[in-house]
Amino acid sequence: MCVAIGLKIKNKKNKEQWFLYKIRDRAYKPKYSIKYYSHNKTSSAFLIDEYNDWTEGINSKGIMLVSVALQNHEDKKDGQKKLSIKNRKTNRNGVILRQVLKMDKLQDVVDTLVEERFEGNTLVSDGEKLFCLEIFLHNKTKESILKNLEIDPIEDEDDVKAILLKHITPEDYGVKVKEIKDDILVVRTNHGILLKDAGYTKEDGEGYKSSLMRRETVIKAIEDEEPNHPLEVLTLLKNLTSKNLNKDTKFCPIRENPSPYISTSIVLLTPTSSMYVVPLECSFSDSSLERVTKERDVSITVLPRKLKLFEGSIEGKIEHYLLS
Repeated sequence: MCVAIGLKIKNKKNKEQWFLYKIRDRAYKPKYSIKYYSHNKTSSAFLIDEYNDWTEGINSKGIMLVSVALQNHEDKKDGQKKLSIKNRKTNRNGVILRQVLKMDKLQDVVDTLVEERFEGNTLVSDGEKLFCLEIFLHNKTKESILKNLEIDPIEDEDDVKAILLKHITPEDYGVKVKEIKDDILVVRTNHGILLKDAGYTKEDGEGYKSSLMRRETVIKAIEDEEPNHPLEVLTLLKNLTSKNLNKDTKFCPIRENPSPYISTSIVLLTPTSSMYVVPLECSFSDSSLERVTKERDVSITVLPRKLKLFEGSIEGKIEHYLLS
């Protein structure tokens, strides 16, 4: 139940570069760790949910990736299962993402995500190019495999995944890949655009309505405001709340109580190998924050939630240091 955004912004030399964003929603308050890895001559940095191994990341070659769910039953389990860091299991998508960000070529990353059937609505870029991937395992396929088993697809989710992986083939997935060449803005939520039957559909009622409205609201806000700095977009996104939009919170890009899902963080990924995190409803492990201070080829910066970069008297006046 999230929002992924790709936006082209011009730097000081009037050159356009892609920047990626994600608003992450959960039914719980996550605790994040920050991890750094080096492989050959490529360094990578990851923000990892310590409860479910959700991962977003960047590498020193400027490759970055954000993804949102199309298997929406996985969001539902967050509010139904007792979460424990000690009992956390490795997430398949998390493993794949950490592997591909060891790579130094964008096309290799895209090809591997397709080959491994990295599920979801995914945006992957090196700043110069942006690819949109939609990969979806159809519900009918799951149902046909699981129909004779006495198993709860939510409560026993880990068993379901193990069973499915033994029976499914690559051909069971819907896969669409598109390089974005003519647009400067791409927004994805929890329904398919290239795959019309992926994720939420009309039959899902309010879930589908929410996915549509959150996407449309972000597109309209960015097109209306025409932000010209990557951090200005962060300010815009964090203000897309029910208070400012006068909408039911479950239909807003930033969701707050009493919505069953709340927006926990916003991330910005840059082609200069940096990630910025706005913490909304989340926490960080102490060891993660200590690692941030070390000199590296990649970096993750946690920003204060109420940092007013483009609000009030300094609106629009910040130096374009990110784009140098």
